[in-house]
Amino acid sequence: MLASSGTTPGDTSVGYATASGRTIVLRHPADDAIFLIVTIPPVANAPAGDSGRVAIQPFSGKYQFAIGMSGTFPAGIRATFSYGIHLATPPGAVARYPSPERLEAVLTPVEVSANGKLQALAAERPAADMMRFTVTEPGTYALVFPR
Repeated sequence: MLASSGTTPGDTSVGYATASGRTIVLRHPADDAIFLIVTIPPVANAPAGDSGRVAIQPFSGKYQFAIGMSGTFPAGIRATFSYGIHLATPPGAVARYPSPERLEAVLTPVEVSANGKLQALAAERPAADMMRFTVTEPGTYALVFPR
């Protein structure tokens, strides 16, 4: 798992109108740097007044989070990790990836199953030091690199 330095953002639970969707930004408390952006798209044909609740729990010291939701999990949820300021190359990785740029080149978002298996996910880089991917179901997601 990719390590994160600094103070981990707190857990959050947010309500939203399903017809409108919602964007949630989690920030590192010490310096207000972005850690994670979660975008929930509007649900087509959602009944007026229909609402949902999403819970996001970052893992301390890692680029990893768990997401859960009340009601139906809408398709098309996107998560974007921002790791520019708080990227911490783990000591064991320094020999293989001597610079943050080399480590960044091999980063992969994954879904972590309940039994610890990792499923690689397709990703895009919307900006420098950011990685975006689709969240397909409630569960745990992380950024990893090969040893």
